[in-house]
Amino acid sequence: VKRYFLEMRFKPMPQYREGALLIDAAGKTSPVGKMFIQPQVTLESGESVLLDDVIGANFAIIGWGCNPQWGLDAGQIARWRAIGVRFIQVVPAVQIHREQDNAPGTLRVGDTQNRLKSWFAQHNTAIAVVRPDRFVAALAIPQTLGAQLTALAEKMTLATGDTARTEEKVA
Repeated sequence: VKRYFLEMRFKPMPQYREGALLIDAAGKTSPVGKMFIQPQVTLESGESVLLDDVIGANFAIIGWGCNPQWGLDAGQIARWRAIGVRFIQVVPAVQIHREQDNAPGTLRVGDTQNRLKSWFAQHNTAIAVVRPDRFVAALAIPQTLGAQLTALAEKMTLATGDTARTEEKVA
């Protein structure tokens, strides 16, 4: 065991405390600043893929059982789409073909392994904002998502409204 640690054969889980993320009150137990899980999911086509493949090299706003665009105004949706965000609604795999009212541009995936259900339940949240490097940037419920995204955009210096800024603080 000593040799294992001395030779750095272990790889500690990286964690951010600064940058493009919104640290919440949960502190050390919060998943914000930590890597998001990468389970298998089922697409509406029936294909089974990694969530990583659904997200691609983009930001993702992932909602468990809820529309991840609910409560956002058109300007917020446009701003986040401009940087390539993926709006993803996760439902239990058995509900993937059930009729749902989704906002245009929302991808629906089924939670094949129930790992996403467990993750969202463990962290008592409904929405996770995930960065392109797969670290959790923020947590929200539908009613607070707009405010969280506005605060995150400000930290990232994204353009908000009439203010033109650069996208220089993403990492």
